[in-house]
Amino acid sequence: MTTYLLKTILCSGIFYGFYFLLLEKEKMHRFNRFYLLLSLILPFVIPLITIEKQAEILPIIQDNFLIYKPLGQNTAPWSPTTGQSEKINLLPIILWSSYGFITLILLFRFGKNLRIIWQRVRRNTPIDFESSTLILLEQNLIPHSFLRCIFLNKTEYENGNIEEEILQHELAHVRQKHSFDVILMEIIHCLFWFNPILIFYRKAIQLNHEFLADEAVIKHFENPVSYQYLLLNKASQANSLSLTSQFNYLITKKRLIMMTKNTSPQRAFLIKLLFAPLFVGTVLMLSTRVDAQEKVVPKVPSKLSTENKNIPRKEMKSTIEGISPELMNEYDSILKKYRMDDQNEILYFVDHIPVIDKKRLETIYEMMNKSQQKSVKVGFRPNVFPLPINKPSQSQINDFKNANKYGLWLNEKKVKNSILDNYKLEDFSGVYISKLEGGAKKGRNYDFQVNLMTNDFYEKYRKKAIEDNLVSTYFIFQNYRNKAK
Repeated sequence: MTTYLLKTILCSGIFYGFYFLLLEKEKMHRFNRFYLLLSLILPFVIPLITIEKQAEILPIIQDNFLIYKPLGQNTAPWSPTTGQSEKINLLPIILWSSYGFITLILLFRFGKNLRIIWQRVRRNTPIDFESSTLILLEQNLIPHSFLRCIFLNKTEYENGNIEEEILQHELAHVRQKHSFDVILMEIIHCLFWFNPILIFYRKAIQLNHEFLADEAVIKHFENPVSYQYLLLNKASQANSLSLTSQFNYLITKKRLIMMTKNTSPQRAFLIKLLFAPLFVGTVLMLSTRVDAQEKVVPKVPSKLSTENKNIPRKEMKSTIEGISPELMNEYDSILKKYRMDDQNEILYFVDHIPVIDKKRLETIYEMMNKSQQKSVKVGFRPNVFPLPINKPSQSQINDFKNANKYGLWLNEKKVKNSILDNYKLEDFSGVYISKLEGGAKKGRNYDFQVNLMTNDFYEKYRKKAIEDNLVSTYFIFQNYRNKAK
């Protein structure tokens, strides 16, 4: 969640920076309005976009041998908590409580402003005016609008002191439905108030609305100089509610400058064109990258499992006559290239034997008789991938929800850790884990890769493994000490 929130803030900053540097000072107000609304929403969507890339399942490294290790109840990398009371982390509770409290205050203030506007509409005289409704108030305030309503001072209106340009300005706000932009902005700000970029978005949207309304007035009256003097006069008067469109002294200068500017169609087109690479670059930078899990052959532990004896096993080939001493010497000479010394024991680093040598070893092994096969230091056995049912415990499932510790695959697909909230312990039959080390951990914020299988998927996977005979053969690790025994 923290990563997502940081990405939304960074994305908002990138989009607003583009607007501030290239769009705000250009006379292309309709596109700017579209851009501001779109870039207001995109930061909450882009971090949720998932881009998959192929990556092989990484095995655990143990004792210099690569092993894909089934995770049993007692082999988890976490400490057992049975009989121990878990400490409660108060920080998330405090942060969420603070967020909820501030959000409620902001939503209450927003609702209060809406209620004040509604009371003004209900308690005062309405007059139909073109595509809007004039609301005549006793208060001494400057004209402003919200939704279909234009709020005016009753005395000023009845005495004919409301300029036609002012009415057309507010009517433009109503016709172009600027209030919906304001409502959307306020709701987003109430929910994501911790994003400081939203303050700048609010000001940018308000200023853009004024540009659009000013443009409509100038087209209607074709006298920008007279309208500019009128704005200067109104800017010194008091402000109205923050939710309503209004004349503001601080933004009047920008409005006056914008009335005199022009943006060529060619320049406008080039600037609009730049939005495409900006969007693509932001998606590539801030979207969620996940590894699309490849179907790979697990590395089987050195010791054969005795579970699932009902799985069909094939017999390794052998001959009655056996092989010559020369072939036995060739077999041993191939193995010697890949042995390593460990405390006076000689272990064969079988995982690093090239395929061509493995095939040669297997060919010679199948030509041996039973006695010769038993005599070799490293031999073959018929493959069995037992796929024992490894059900996780509830504490393990709870631990897997920690995205900073675990990358989670469910049924061979990368998923968010929070998806475990939708499952019960009884839904799982298989759980496997891989520890990321060295280069495998680069670009990942977790240390372990967890692979969970639901009951149905596990049964299909198990049957498929038996039918396809996923691991044809594997080596048995032996050493001279064991042979001596």
